Amino acid sequence: VILDPLLATAWVEDRAFPIGTWASSHSMIKSEGVQVVGVCRVLTHWVPFQFVPCNDHVNVFTWDAPQNDHSCLNVVLEKIGKCLGFSSVLVSRQQRLVPTSDRCGALAINFLHSAIFQSQLVTSADEAEAMHIQLRHKFVTLLSKTEFVIRPWIWGTGDIEQEVSADNESSHADPDLR
Repeated sequence: VILDPLLATAWVEDRAFPIGTWASSHSMIKSEGVQVVGVCRVLTHWVPFQFVPCNDHVNVFTWDAPQNDHSCLNVVLEKIGKCLGFSSVLVSRQQRLVPTSDRCGALAINFLHSAIFQSQLVTSADEAEAMHIQLRHKFVTLLSKTEFVIRPWIWGTGDIEQEVSADNESSHADPDLR
């Protein structure tokens, strides 16, 4: 099951319908052991996650640079697990050691691809840049073939390297700078 990124982000920002409403229509996740993957924007940064059910327990894996705070995301991930009916939820953060901070979207997609297809994660900034270029090309090609955008999107701005005030946060950052 793919959890919509905008929905996950809205839950982190407390701007969506209750998690339990979504969970009640996805009972097969627990009953059939179906995995859930998704990404969530935490402040201005995309973080991937994967739910892996194991009977009455669910492991939730994330992958990110060590300096990023996941406390608000962890609360939501735990609540999703509980609303899905799991008696215990363990959020395990795998630390991303790739030394790049402005390719969080491509890195998140790389994590999801690795989780689904057991492919290798990127290991360098150059690999992250190549993946970013490839994904941007696919995105631009798709947009050029349609008159309407079929889904909304939000641009992330990478890892936060210094304190950011609410005045200079922007969810509409120039995509050419990514």
